[in-house]
Order: sequence, then structure tokens, then C-alpha cells
Amino acid sequence: PEVVGAVGLKQVLLVRVEKEARWILTRAFNLGVALACRQTIVRVDCDYRLASDFMSAHTLNASSRTFFAGNWQHARDENERHLNGALVLRWNDFWNVGGYDERVQTYGWEDEDLYYR
Repeated sequence: PEVVGAVGLKQVLLVRVEKEARWILTRAFNLGVALACRQTIVRVDCDYRLASDFMSAHTLNASSRTFFAGNWQHARDENERHLNGALVLRWNDFWNVGGYDERVQTYGWEDEDLYYR
């Protein structure tokens, strides 16, 4: 991958991956986590808007393997049904379960698979 540079914010890194035969979501997610420079990973889609207290409301317990994930089955309204891929977890926990399974090469179920493991 080629690091293209910051995108208006020092905390955002734009990475271009070239010479891939095809785009695979799970591979892109794993690359993003591998390049992360913090211990807490927050995975959201580009159309999510996070409340200002989002991080303080989703504090991870350092002594257990806790994580937060959207679950359409527990959604309180139609908007929350689309939060299934949202995820907050520790970097080490992500890799301890093997990250996203790159054998999943179609859209969907990569998140459920990760949560199960």
C-alpha cells in the first residue's frame, strides 16, 4: 500500500492500494486496522454521525475482552437497523481472533463472523 497523506486532519490517513485484482472489503478492513496507531479501534461507515460523547459512552474494560457492536436485531428504530457493522474494540483483541476473515469476499456477514469469534 502507498500512504498518500493526511486528508485535512492529522488523525486521518489516506492509503491507496494498487495492483489488486479486485476490491475485497475484509482485506481493506484488515489493512486499516493494521495501520492504526491507537489501541482502540472504531469501525464505522462513512455515513455514520457519532455523538460527541460516543467514546466516553463506549469505554472498553481493560481486564476483559469486551467490545461494542451494532446489532440490527436489537435496534430501537429503523435508523439503528443499519448500524450492524459499527464496532469498537481493542486492537489486540481484533488480531487475537484473526481480524476479518478474508475468505469472506462478498458484501455482508464479515461483521457477524468476527463478532462470533
